[in-house]
Amino acid sequence: MSTILSENASLVKLKKRISLLEKAVNLLLFGEYVEIPEDEKQETLSRLMDYIEGREEEFIDFEKFEAIVRDENS
Repeated sequence: MSTILSENASLVKLKKRISLLEKAVNLLLFGEYVEIPEDEKQETLSRLMDYIEGREEEFIDFEKFEAIVRDENS
């Protein structure tokens, strides 16, 4: 019984995260603003910062990127 409750709790958390991501994608891609509660905003920001900080080596400095694009267009 405890395992089932644990799985249900995990499923609820996953559904909440998916819903939050769906709202963020709609906003980014389609400009569809959806009212997002403050706690969800904070959770999204926290997750995004964790992702960025954990993958810092995958990002380059904007000025370097700009120079690469400028060189390719020359």
